[in-house]
Amino acid sequence: MSVRKQDVRDRETGELRLVDPGTDGLVLTVHHTVNGVQTAHFQYVAFNPEGSSFLATDHLGHIYLFDLIKLSFSLVRKFRKTCTSLVFTLHKPTEYIAALSDGSIACFDTETCHRENWLRGHESPVMHISVDPSGRRAISTSEKTADLWDLESYQHLRRLGVKRDVGLQTVFFFPVGHTILSCFKDNSIFAWDGDSLSCNYQLPVPARSHEFNYKCFAVSRNGQVLVAGGKSARLHVWSLERQSLVTRLQLPTDVRAVRHLDFLPQLFSNRNDEILIAFCQDKAVRFVHLKSRHVVLALAGGADVLEKTVVSPTGRHMVAVVASGAICVYETVALDENLQQPLAKLVHLSEAKLVTQTCLEKTQHGKRARHHPKYPFGSLRNVEQCTIPEMLDRKRLVTFIKNFGQYPAKYRQLIWQSLLKLPQNNQIFTSLQNKETHQAFVELQKVYPRSSPKLHRVHIRILSALARWMPLFGEIGYLPQFVFPFVKLFQNNHLLCFEVVATLIASWCQHWFECFPRPPESILAVVEKVLCHHDDVLLQHFVTCQLTAQEYAWPLLETLFSEVLNQEEWLCLFDNVFSNKPAFLLMAVVAYLLCCRQRLMSIVDQKNFEHFFHSRSIMDVCVLVRKTYELLDGTPVEVHQDHVLQTFQPLSYEQYALPNKLFNLGVNEANQKRERIRQEELECLQRRRETDQHLAVKGAKHRKTAKAFQEQQQVLRTGDQPRLDLGVAAWSHAHQHTHPLLMKYDLRLDDHCMLDASRCQKLQEQDALRDVEAAEKLGRSKVTSEELELEAQRTDAEQEKLEAYPLARNDVLDPMRERGRVVSPDPEDDRPCQRSSCRSC
Repeated sequence: MSVRKQDVRDRETGELRLVDPGTDGLVLTVHHTVNGVQTAHFQYVAFNPEGSSFLATDHLGHIYLFDLIKLSFSLVRKFRKTCTSLVFTLHKPTEYIAALSDGSIACFDTETCHRENWLRGHESPVMHISVDPSGRRAISTSEKTADLWDLESYQHLRRLGVKRDVGLQTVFFFPVGHTILSCFKDNSIFAWDGDSLSCNYQLPVPARSHEFNYKCFAVSRNGQVLVAGGKSARLHVWSLERQSLVTRLQLPTDVRAVRHLDFLPQLFSNRNDEILIAFCQDKAVRFVHLKSRHVVLALAGGADVLEKTVVSPTGRHMVAVVASGAICVYETVALDENLQQPLAKLVHLSEAKLVTQTCLEKTQHGKRARHHPKYPFGSLRNVEQCTIPEMLDRKRLVTFIKNFGQYPAKYRQLIWQSLLKLPQNNQIFTSLQNKETHQAFVELQKVYPRSSPKLHRVHIRILSALARWMPLFGEIGYLPQFVFPFVKLFQNNHLLCFEVVATLIASWCQHWFECFPRPPESILAVVEKVLCHHDDVLLQHFVTCQLTAQEYAWPLLETLFSEVLNQEEWLCLFDNVFSNKPAFLLMAVVAYLLCCRQRLMSIVDQKNFEHFFHSRSIMDVCVLVRKTYELLDGTPVEVHQDHVLQTFQPLSYEQYALPNKLFNLGVNEANQKRERIRQEELECLQRRRETDQHLAVKGAKHRKTAKAFQEQQQVLRTGDQPRLDLGVAAWSHAHQHTHPLLMKYDLRLDDHCMLDASRCQKLQEQDALRDVEAAEKLGRSKVTSEELELEAQRTDAEQEKLEAYPLARNDVLDPMRERGRVVSPDPEDDRPCQRSSCRSC
């Protein structure tokens, strides 16, 4: 069926017209002509995280956005330079990064079409850009350097160190986790920790690697398989978990080089990471089934030769760039029928069967080395498959642990995986781990400080994943101590650490959370009953010292003996715990108490007991394990109540569902408590909101009143000023009128004083004259008494008259003086007369 070709021409927007996919899945072909003559060749394509749209850039610098949901296209950017790489960021769904030919990198938004920021630092063009799964960081790789960028602040974090004498091939992030993989031109491959940038491991360089020359890589979605291709018809398949080369696949003879590799993601529920897309030098796309080692489908562009291919994150669409400059859109869902058919029916579409070559290589001494074992690809633990195959027999392992006491350290992780039957569900674990840090463990560093930043980060990630899986775990205070020994042991394998802890909780911690947040009374009662059966004297000593099972048994259980045993002793103990039934852990608590009986009998203080159960003890762990087996075999069933605990049940593959209902009561109680607290917070917020509204209304009213008062005071101050001016003017006018009166008053007062002085002088002269006359009369011989008496009366009358005269004068002058005091504002005008000659003053 012919596919309609569309030309975007010079339009900025337009519609897309898809047709029904044929057997090859082709639904659309788009090309770009400029001015109706020149053809703009598309070069690079990038899908958005949802896989619903993709960006395509041509050699003229145009960037188009093709929306496969809305069936439309739009011109989002036009550069004057050619783009060398194009990728969407996961931090913002609409943000993308474009690398230009001058070495600069620009961040843009498809909706606003605005530039977010520039990332400058490369001196040569950028060949590849890889974004962290969280979308917060990116690595840009040029021919000489690789730089790490922060996409939130658009800052350059650091330049990654490379070999000086060897060129850099590529550097990219894993699809899951925070691992960075770097490959050099000498075929050396290194894995780095994305947080601390420390080297985790180096993959061994295979023999005759100089003939291979790695050029392209593909990592499975679970991060466990690495496929490398280059200038050869071979594909090297690596197991990143084992850090070794698993197999080498030989492509058909007409293939001389592989240009691009990618896994077909989430196409089928049971075939994820099984179909490998290989784009070879003959410009054909081959779908390789890794398990059967067959090329199940081959696609070619027909008249046009395919040059580049990009698969959407969902695996629904694939876009190929052809030699003519157009882009072809394929629907991989249409290939479902072809991929589901038996391989024998695909002869006309497929190539010959791939030949698995054995590694027959010579040693340095010229002797032929032994054949490397052929590992089937299913042993790489595909996440979408069922549980791990039974690689080891459980009965033989139990016999081994009883004879030797512990497993070899080299094979401990593998043995634990087999004993616990871990499902290795990387997809569910990634969804739990990629979420933000749980609020209960944000300030974990303050409560449990760790000297290693990496160990602290892994600790928080595992705790947050457990809290997301089971909300009750976010409320358990002792969970960090419970998990830390496994975090320290599996700090480089987060999935294994999570599933081991989850399996331990599901099977060996039954009934632990029935009394949450209190310790499990039923479990502690079993420990106390077993202790009473084997050593009632020690139990009586605990009772005498007022020590309960919460104080001598629960500290050992909530820390899993990690505070009383060192690492080697702890590993030996849990080798035996995982090899036996769940009751073994409870018997280990009683065995520990019996092994330390002599020291416990000598302790009577409560603080000493607490210190004993939280400090390292000196004892032989083999004695502890041997004593535990004795208690497990020699305790009656009615005492240890083993029938109460269910037998071991591994985690189910679907959503890590628990095999029993261990946590319903605790979860309900925690949910009720959380709901009650939430309601109280809502009520508190409501009351605070009402109070704020009331205060806001009251404040507005107060401000309004204050404003009115201020305006009134301003009016009053404005009105008082004229009155003050009038008062001053009136006072000045009154002062001007009273001043002449005061002068007249002073003149009259001076006149009266002068008159008084003259009268006094006259009277004195008359007295003197009268005295002279009286003396003359006395000088005569006869002076009658009647004359003397008359003279005295006359003198008294004149004296009274002189005394009455100033009083009469004051009666006349006082009203004028009082009137002058009232009118005059100057106190100096009321001063008394200073003339000493005036007696009236």
